[in-house]
Amino acid sequence: MAMSEVTEKIRRICARLVDVAPDSAKAAGYRAELKTAANELAAIQKDWNKQSQGDTHQDVARQSYRSREKDSADGFAEGMKLFSPTKRDSDKRKN
Repeated sequence: MAMSEVTEKIRRICARLVDVAPDSAKAAGYRAELKTAANELAAIQKDWNKQSQGDTHQDVARQSYRSREKDSADGFAEGMKLFSPTKRDSDKRKN
């Protein structure tokens, strides 16, 4: 169950519990249901709050930093050439 479903279930149980006598058999049943739902919610919250696993360490880099830096710079320069027109927009309008 999702966290929102469990919290809604708890809300419904509490609403029913308010409407019965505190020492009745029905109230005892609702309290048992409430305890079970609360435990479900605690388990979901525990899973939610778990720390994520870190990345595994690599002894050898697949591509050196300098090589990646050069590839990135070359790609950026190529991209800039595409957007650098030889004529200004104002010159194009005159023709």
